[in-house]
Amino acid sequence: MTALEVYLIGILDNIHAVLGFSIFASVAIIGVVGIAVLECCHDTSDIPDGFWKRAKCALLILMFLVAGKTLLPDTKLLAAMYIVPAVVNNEKVATMGTNLLETLTALTNKWMKEVIEENNDKNATEKRSNGSKTSI
Repeated sequence: MTALEVYLIGILDNIHAVLGFSIFASVAIIGVVGIAVLECCHDTSDIPDGFWKRAKCALLILMFLVAGKTLLPDTKLLAAMYIVPAVVNNEKVATMGTNLLETLTALTNKWMKEVIEENNDKNATEKRSNGSKTSI
């Protein structure tokens, strides 16, 4: 992952916030202008021709903003999109569970043998010391 990718992941939340504000502002402006035009012009023939072109353009921009806000992933989702496949497809991670279990089993068996040997040595030493004491 490059520094640019990390930066882009980091600013996604800010882009979401700007898109959300842009949607709110667009709806507010369209509403205010629409109400103003309807108040000023009692008949639709009084509305200037350029108004409809601008209204269609504003609605098109609003639709693109909503689509961008909806389809653009947030920081957590994009990070998961990068990290999860890399971890899941990593051969070392896939074999880690079996290797770890085998290693722990081997270490446990080794430790148990050492403990048994120590106990046997300790018992043998105690028997020798007890046997020499009783014969004296």
